[in-house]
Amino acid sequence: MEVAIGAQTPQGEGMPGLEFEVLPGGLVAETLHIGSYGQLPLAYNALFAAIHERGLRPQAPVREAYLVGLAEAPQEELMTRLIIPIQESMA
Repeated sequence: MEVAIGAQTPQGEGMPGLEFEVLPGGLVAETLHIGSYGQLPLAYNALFAAIHERGLRPQAPVREAYLVGLAEAPQEELMTRLIIPIQESMA
């Protein structure tokens, strides 16, 4: 699955070497992970399981928002928002 890494920027302000893309809006499933980045796969597994249990289909790109980073807190207090676009299954 494709993963997008990005940052919010003032519209129209370009930076050399960077590619700008507007990510689509829509339905998403999300969770807040508190803890080290090494534990993110566990949070993703739980989120993907919850999506599938509800008969939904994940879509790319997956998004991560780093709410509290390494420069701000110890690893056990890091906060990462995981966002997965979803599509309702055609059952």
